Amino acid sequence: MVGTGPLPLGDVIAGAHGTWLEFDSGGVRFCRPPEVQVRISGQLVSTRVDLLHGDKLEIGAAGSVVEVL
Repeated sequence: MVGTGPLPLGDVIAGAHGTWLEFDSGGVRFCRPPEVQVRISGQLVSTRVDLLHGDKLEIGAAGSVVEVL
């Protein structure tokens, strides 16, 4: 990855249209628009959530699952 700013995920993850990752010195943050539902361990998350090792994100109606390594 080269560059700065948010990394959009809609083109690489089914059902993740409008979502993106933000990187900073504190870690990685997953961000989403209000209309895209995202769950971690079955719990709905806010529109911005700090990611931790082992988190499994269930994204959108397509039910795509992404694990944080």
